[in-house]
Amino acid sequence: MPAWATVVLTLGVSAIAVAGTLGATWLQHRFATRQRREAEWVGLRDRGAQVFGPIEILLADTDPNRFVADRAERNLDWRHEIEARWQAIRNELAIYANAHSVAEVGIAARRLSDAVGKAVTSSLTAALESPSQATLETAEKHRERARALLEVTVAATRNDIPPHAAAVKAAEIDGERRHEPLEGLRRLGDADPKRLR
Repeated sequence: MPAWATVVLTLGVSAIAVAGTLGATWLQHRFATRQRREAEWVGLRDRGAQVFGPIEILLADTDPNRFVADRAERNLDWRHEIEARWQAIRNELAIYANAHSVAEVGIAARRLSDAVGKAVTSSLTAALESPSQATLETAEKHRERARALLEVTVAATRNDIPPHAAAVKAAEIDGERRHEPLEGLRRLGDADPKRLR
């Protein structure tokens, strides 16, 4: 075999070996990244269950329709107990919203916090006063908004719906016609820091 053929053959085999090594490294990195993301989502989903479960119970406990029947059992101590529960849950929800790696889920969680706060306040007002029909309807409206936002946020946390769809749905529940996506922030985050100066 001529010398040039040996060189070409050796270079070809070497190129195939290098390409195979680079390909294997890339696949391994991609697999490791996917596993890390899945583990992160599992952790966030489990943390979400710990945060969203008490919210669901709190919304059930502050159902304004039950207050008409058992208003005699409601007093200021009960109100303070409900408010203390909400403050603890609200703090956990804020931590969860800020710690979530997907901005749209954090936005939905912040909307949920606002909705639950209004639902609890209007329900407590209806419980301790002589509730008029309008007061009960307002409390029920706030509670239904909170339940709808809870459902959307839980679905996004479980990855049942895409995060952007959760943000759009949360905006619709809040009565906003459209939701501005976070594309501008994403582009800014992907930009070269030297160009931003």
